Amino acid sequence: MSAPIPARFRCTCWRALPPLASLPPPNPKRRRQELEETERGSLLRSSMGDDSRNNQGVQGTVTRPQANMGDGRSLNRDGITDDTGDADGQRDDGTSNSGPGGHLEGDIDELEQGEGERGAGGALEGTGSTVGHRSEDRQQDEPEDDEDEEGNRGPPRGPPEDRDSGELLLQETSSIADVEITLKFIKLLRTATLEKSGMEPEDIELLRKPADYPLEIDDTDLLLGIKIYKACSLASEATYTSTRQAILERFPDCQMPSLDQVKRRVKNLSDVKPIVNHMCEKSCVAFTGPFEDLTECPKCLSPRYTKPGSLEPRKTFSTIPIGPQIQALYRDAASARKMKYRRQKTAEVIAKLQRTGGELPEYDDFTSGREYLNAVQSGLIKDNDTVLMYSLDGCQLYRSKTSDCWIFVWIFMDLDGDFRYKKVHVSPGIVIAGPDKPQNLDSFLFPTFYHVAALQLEGLQIWDADLNATFISNLFLLFGIADGPGLALHNGLVGHKGHHGCRLHCPIISRHKPGEPVQYPVLLLPHGYTVEGCDHPDVDIRALSASYVSSATINSQYRVDLNAIINSRTTTEYKGIRLKTGVVKPCLIEGLPRERSLGVITMNTLDFMHIPALNIPDLLFSLFRGKIVCEKTDDKRTWDWAVLQGKTWKTHGAEVAACTPYLPGSFDRPPRNPAEKISSGYKAWEFLIYIYSLGPALFYGVLPDKYWQNLCLLVQGIRILLQRKITRAQLCFAHTCLIEFMIQFEELYYQRRADRIHFVRQSIHILAHGAPETVRIGPAANVTQWTMERTIGNLGEEIRLHSNPYQNITQRSIYRAQMNALQAMIPSLQSGTTSTPQIAIDLDQGYVLLHARDTCARQLPPLEQAALAAYLMQHDIDGTINQVVRWARLALPNGQIARSRWKELQCHDIRRIARQVKFYVAGQSEVQFGEVFYYFYLTLNGRKHGLCMLSVYSPPNADLLKLSAYTLYSCRPGGDHGIRVIDVKNIDSVVAVLPHPASSIHAHPELEGCVYIAEKPGLDVARMAGFEEDMGPVP
Repeated sequence: MSAPIPARFRCTCWRALPPLASLPPPNPKRRRQELEETERGSLLRSSMGDDSRNNQGVQGTVTRPQANMGDGRSLNRDGITDDTGDADGQRDDGTSNSGPGGHLEGDIDELEQGEGERGAGGALEGTGSTVGHRSEDRQQDEPEDDEDEEGNRGPPRGPPEDRDSGELLLQETSSIADVEITLKFIKLLRTATLEKSGMEPEDIELLRKPADYPLEIDDTDLLLGIKIYKACSLASEATYTSTRQAILERFPDCQMPSLDQVKRRVKNLSDVKPIVNHMCEKSCVAFTGPFEDLTECPKCLSPRYTKPGSLEPRKTFSTIPIGPQIQALYRDAASARKMKYRRQKTAEVIAKLQRTGGELPEYDDFTSGREYLNAVQSGLIKDNDTVLMYSLDGCQLYRSKTSDCWIFVWIFMDLDGDFRYKKVHVSPGIVIAGPDKPQNLDSFLFPTFYHVAALQLEGLQIWDADLNATFISNLFLLFGIADGPGLALHNGLVGHKGHHGCRLHCPIISRHKPGEPVQYPVLLLPHGYTVEGCDHPDVDIRALSASYVSSATINSQYRVDLNAIINSRTTTEYKGIRLKTGVVKPCLIEGLPRERSLGVITMNTLDFMHIPALNIPDLLFSLFRGKIVCEKTDDKRTWDWAVLQGKTWKTHGAEVAACTPYLPGSFDRPPRNPAEKISSGYKAWEFLIYIYSLGPALFYGVLPDKYWQNLCLLVQGIRILLQRKITRAQLCFAHTCLIEFMIQFEELYYQRRADRIHFVRQSIHILAHGAPETVRIGPAANVTQWTMERTIGNLGEEIRLHSNPYQNITQRSIYRAQMNALQAMIPSLQSGTTSTPQIAIDLDQGYVLLHARDTCARQLPPLEQAALAAYLMQHDIDGTINQVVRWARLALPNGQIARSRWKELQCHDIRRIARQVKFYVAGQSEVQFGEVFYYFYLTLNGRKHGLCMLSVYSPPNADLLKLSAYTLYSCRPGGDHGIRVIDVKNIDSVVAVLPHPASSIHAHPELEGCVYIAEKPGLDVARMAGFEEDMGPVP
């Protein structure tokens, strides 16, 4: 909720931000010289038998950036053991991360990305990975130690340079087996053609010569069949057949197509036809690219075909090409206009930048991000281009058995955020069948990127129904997000256990306990700590977050480091360079035209779903419950923060569950009793509500004050970063809160003790990047895994053939892509859209009065008459009104529906109160909250006014608000004295108003009779994913 930003929270770190497009150019030659010098040292040590991989570190292999430590010394990235093995699926309390529905700390820290000095918006600029939710099969593929340590090692090969661009080109061969395989994939991508993409010739012809007229289905029987096919999509095939038979019996002349016929017609009308490739029956590899001619799996040696001499594969997977789906989005005039959102928004942002001297007052989409704007300004992205984001994630189809499945989806960034994340516009691209995870993910992604590369090289012909014109569109890959295992296998960077564990390539070096390999991003030097390579002084995160390094510099450095990996002559040398650079292998993105993506590092993003909603809660509750590992040199009796135990934990859990009736239905899933359910599939959304909506009140008086105040800093920062629109001032506030939280967290919990290093996980460190990432790529809400999670959920719900779920989910994905394309071309096929009911009054701007309503005008009580008279007087309207027709509900522009005390008190079965609202008063900056009595409308001076009768809550407890970093808004009900009339268009959202729990009142008796306000975190995120309340009849 809005609050004045106190001086101690004001952040000026963005003042030093370079103006747009004034960043220094990269200097690859200097970086290459550094690598050549250190590579020679590595080769010399290798020839002398140095293992280059011991606890003393690898000295002199690759020079890394240095970070200011705040005391005149520098933090150098040398001399630390780097364990590139991945998370082992264990929590700090020794239990498994892989419980039912669990998304735990091991998941977010799964294969997080390496190093590189970063800064965005004057703070830590970075790119990063998204987060996985799987804890098994975490081992990242590493090259086998089969290289000849004493082989021929001539002078180090210098990477070639593109004379026109000054950029380093990748070597095309490598002595490291796994690196060499990836390079072969990349080489094939660079010469991609549609003829070799696996598409049929007639489909290629349609891509190059698209139809230049709208799609219309004149055959009413066919249209009937398609509509019934769509309506029966979640039913069995027999349902369609039975329905068709009943129709034919009633209407014998009807020529409604059979199920097979309608499937073929949908496929041909949509032009979306899958490309089928063979794969290993154990899901090790796909027989694509350099594996295309193999007859057995190169990993497990399983045969490719069912029997010798046969060409029938044992297992296949499907790639759904994106080209026809893009063309479909332009073949209807209304859909084509929607696809112009990005270019229109970009023009608005550029105009705003020109008016404000290059500074944006708020960030509201990726179009506000520095990366996108730089790409537009440099000409990489043009108006007619198609901008895409892809998301990759692994999941378990069944909780009770191994059922690994990987899903890849496309998101069309040219659409408005109100549309692009909804089911009808999220397009499945690949389904990789399990039950085991892929051993070479590149081989499965190759057909998708080959299709994209071919289209990028020749351009995609599109007919625009809105303009009745054909144009060539270039596909631009803006962002690529994935879960932990997927990203590590995809982009080829090291994992979180190394001393360069930050997923965003920032220069923070991790520390590890003496004698243990796992490292943690601890800022403060432990007392008496002498581990070589980890004993750097305290890291001044405040100073570090005020530095700035451009993405161009980071990408240039990455390419130099990547060339060093490729040029490795032996496994020992390879491991040493991998240790120093954080790079494991190339990424398939390197095979795409350089001007058609942001680049391997820059296009990765921070996933603000798993970090705040799963990983941080797991860490906090392991601390609050005393479940985190306690070393023998530590003593749990000194853990004054571990209060959620025994009776206190049970009481607290019951107080959480007791919040449910006060949470509106629009808050979605309410948090269950954590004392009973936290270890059995507690959901991400439950944690969001629990900690970031209710947490400041529920933990007040339960946690000791210093830990409670630290938690409130976290809550405030996360609340802001989850918004879809963030002002510059809010962003500075959030950044400062999170930086202070990080510093205090180490001081309060870790306390410079070497045996508590494991308290500081990567999920804590990554918070330093939250606000700067907003400057770099726009609000986090636009680039999280919520969309993928929703896709996995609804595709999983559609599985009907449990004997072969992988084939079933593949067919469901193909059906969705085809039907989405068909609905884009024929909007009348779309169903389930929200429409205004017959008994309703549209007040414009997204506000709609909804029934129930009075059958006639009712006399107003005296206090309500007085409130209405005051409103009329305030607006200079003469006359007296004593009667109104009451309305029970109001639809808001954000998708919520506000209800009223009038009807909620009449209905005894109301389980979730939704009559509390947040509103603004014209001319005032402060928000207010009120309990709605009812809604009504009046025609005043010839204009229709929608009005609301409510009782306003008192101003908040100012001291408590300040102590809580403006997160705990505690107030008293306004009662009869707070009755007021406001315009319904002043209402911003539906909120929850809850009584303080008994535990808090016991500790702070002054809270007796008070209530607190809870807003829904990520309300915009939920709506973007498709959540809107039904305007239909009240149940």
